[in-house]
Amino acid sequence: MVKQRTIAKETKVQGVGLHTGKRVNLVFKPAEAGSGIEFVRVDLASQPVIKVGGDALVERSGSLRCSFLGKDHSQIQTVEHLLAALSGMGIDTIRIEIDGSEIPGLDGSSREFCELFARAGIRDLDSEAQVLTVKEPIVIQDGSASITALPYD
Repeated sequence: MVKQRTIAKETKVQGVGLHTGKRVNLVFKPAEAGSGIEFVRVDLASQPVIKVGGDALVERSGSLRCSFLGKDHSQIQTVEHLLAALSGMGIDTIRIEIDGSEIPGLDGSSREFCELFARAGIRDLDSEAQVLTVKEPIVIQDGSASITALPYD
C-alpha cells in the first residue's frame, strides 16, 4: 500500500514570476491526510483555496506557454515545475500559501523546489494514496503541440 505523503515541517521560498515579473512568496505547510494539494491565495481578501485537480484547470488561449489553475475569479499560473517537484518527491498532500498569481521561476526547473522539500523532510501519513493508472494510450493534441501518455508497469 502506497501512503499519502506531506512535508515534515513548514518551509518558504520567494522569487519572481517568469511571466508577470512580480515578486511572490510561497509558504509550504504540512497538511492532513485527504487534503490533497491546495493553493491558498493569501493576497486576496477571501483567501480562496484552489485544490489541484481536473476541476481547477483553466483553459487558456494565446501564446503564453504555462499552465493555469483557478477557482471562481482567482488563478495561479506557471504551476508546472512546482507540481512536477511535488510529484517527483512523492508529495501528494500539502498546503501552499501564495501571495500572488504566479509561481516563481527560480532557476527555471524543479530542482530548487525538490531541494526545499528535501530539507523540510517528507513524512508518510496514515492514509492510502490515490494512485492513478494509465490503462490505455491517451493523446491530447492542440494544433502542432501534443502529449501522449502510455500504459507502463
